[in-house]
Amino acid sequence: MEERSFKIITDPNEICLHDESYFKGKAKYFFRAENKKELVDAVKYCYEHGLTMTFQGSRTSITGASAPLSDVVFDLSCLNHILGMRKSDGTYRVIVEAGLTLGDLQAALAAKSFETSSWDEESRETLRRFTAEQRQVFPITPTETMASLGGMFMCNAGGMDSDIVGSMVDSVEAVELLTADGRLLTIRREDAEMDDGDFSEMLSAVIRDHSMAHSAVIGRFLPEDGKGPLEFLAGTEGVYGVVTELTLTLCPAAEGSWGILAFFFEEDSCAGFCEKMLQRPLAGSVLIGLEFYDQKALQIITAFRKETGRLAALPEIDQRAAAAVYLELAERDPGVSMEDDLFDILELLTEYGVEEQMTWAGTGRTEINKFRDLRHVLPQAVNEIVARKNSLCPEVIKLSTDFQTPKRRFREWLNRLRTDARREELPVVIFGHVRRQHLHCNFLCDDAAQVERAKELICQWARMTLEDGGRIMSENGIGKTKRYLVDRFASEEEKRELIAIKRMFDEKWLLNPGNVLSEDALKSAKR
Repeated sequence: MEERSFKIITDPNEICLHDESYFKGKAKYFFRAENKKELVDAVKYCYEHGLTMTFQGSRTSITGASAPLSDVVFDLSCLNHILGMRKSDGTYRVIVEAGLTLGDLQAALAAKSFETSSWDEESRETLRRFTAEQRQVFPITPTETMASLGGMFMCNAGGMDSDIVGSMVDSVEAVELLTADGRLLTIRREDAEMDDGDFSEMLSAVIRDHSMAHSAVIGRFLPEDGKGPLEFLAGTEGVYGVVTELTLTLCPAAEGSWGILAFFFEEDSCAGFCEKMLQRPLAGSVLIGLEFYDQKALQIITAFRKETGRLAALPEIDQRAAAAVYLELAERDPGVSMEDDLFDILELLTEYGVEEQMTWAGTGRTEINKFRDLRHVLPQAVNEIVARKNSLCPEVIKLSTDFQTPKRRFREWLNRLRTDARREELPVVIFGHVRRQHLHCNFLCDDAAQVERAKELICQWARMTLEDGGRIMSENGIGKTKRYLVDRFASEEEKRELIAIKRMFDEKWLLNPGNVLSEDALKSAKR
């Protein structure tokens, strides 16, 4: 590369070619941005010289979205500062760089401690009020606390309570978007116009001219009627632009909350309890989360605990347990008792064969965090298993379902996943969100043949889900490892629309190549 004002790293040992999917990419150069100006200068250079670019934050994607198939890899992890704080209409907001992790933001909010040397006076004054008031939290809590906030916006992350608090975009007030040619543009929720008139006009034209009915396959990449610019850009995995800064909305921390983790001797009894719980009215509580764990998940958690020492604050899991369910409840209104609801749930658990010693319960944020840590540990442990298998067979990557199946009963869908996986002799671990009929079936393949059988089985389930009116792409995104689902199930019209929009934002096709559409899909849609 010719003379430039920033440092490019060419040592292959310093270039990270994979994320948590263990899809291994390729790249020639690596650039770690120490500040925003360096990043903008480097992107402009790449644009002028026609160099393709992949952007990485924490590399926690499980779909290969941050694994490069490009000339240059940009590491944004150093753009990790909290830039300021505002309060309006009774709501606190924090301004953060895209490389900041969710865990670091949560820690700063909990401690009410921030590095403020670069903050303006309005931010410092807001912080003085913030420290004197009720603790505030960022409500979006996906499993991976090491996820970068920019990455969370780019996949529109949610969590077990997203049907209550929404997904990432619902708690974002504004973003700063870096375009393929190196412009920085601020897009605010309340503004119809943006700083850049040409870009604003183009974005308005995209939303006006390309809106269509929701697609259960690639809907997140296509504008929908009634949704604004922020809703359109959230979840687009960096194919139209890259977020460098976000203004996030906070909310008061929930005070009265309970967590209940119950273990069942039979998986079918656990599934029956889940179905009954979904139908059961609660008097003084709101059901925040209802999470399912199968027996393999419990075994993985137990093994991970022995290897790492994590989860020591929780009791040992009974080896007889065939499945478990975690319930999290919050006060419906301050001062309204949750006691009757708790007794009803414990009584219902007894009806489904759960013994008293097989039920763990706790109240307050400290106890709730212990239960949530268990949920956070599980995907991490699964990813480590995939990593070990990938080291023995490079074709093995992270493969899991991300389907929402609202028309199928929970027990029916769980039995389908279990029966089909056994028939194909494929090892799986199943866990996920019961409330949204959103189970993650993770395949623990040993070789390339199992990987291909797993993909074919996922396609069979995807077809069933689409026929039922469900969604086959949800909180994990598409990236590179799920392009085969787009190839098979997205319509040619949808692919052409996506390509047309991509050309408007990124005419040289430089940003995050390889995400969403495979080469075959591109060729087919361009005919």
